[in-house]
Amino acid sequence: MDIIADEYDENAASTRVDTLYSLKALKNSIVGNPVAKNRVVTDKSVPLVVGWLNATLAETGDEENELLLEKIRIEAAHVVSSLAYDSASGTLELLRYSSLQALLHAILHLQPDDSFELRLALCRALKSIVVSCAEIVGPSLWGLGREYDPDTKEAARSALEELFQLFLVSTSNLTPSSSDRGLRYISSPS
Repeated sequence: MDIIADEYDENAASTRVDTLYSLKALKNSIVGNPVAKNRVVTDKSVPLVVGWLNATLAETGDEENELLLEKIRIEAAHVVSSLAYDSASGTLELLRYSSLQALLHAILHLQPDDSFELRLALCRALKSIVVSCAEIVGPSLWGLGREYDPDTKEAARSALEELFQLFLVSTSNLTPSSSDRGLRYISSPS
């Protein structure tokens, strides 16, 4: 779910400012607070947060609104990171609303002029979801950590499988460079 901010609405800028402050308040309320994370999961605000990850503006060159929208995307990514961290219910809700796909889309469509802070926030959010899925699926296989219900484990396993299949497809035409011991990849000739 992408959100396209309306450039021409007089109230759009104030609405985006309100959204930015709401996302900051939400982030600050859920960091380290499992009860608040569960409340966010049950009040169904996750799809709105996920939608802001890929919000765009019409090409108008309005630098102030572009900066504001970038800040909103950063805060949305921080909320996603916080929800995924140490919260199986938060991770499951994020997966339910395709946050993994939304983050991959946002990362793949980053522009050269996007800030380092946005890039970092999106990558951190992706990492948080992947790590949370791995913690749900992995440790209980060896009798370590908490045991999760089968539906939660299956959702996390499916998300990881989808991510790694995407990775395999995207790297199938790459071969390691012999000069750098495989640490960097170059395109193989077709």
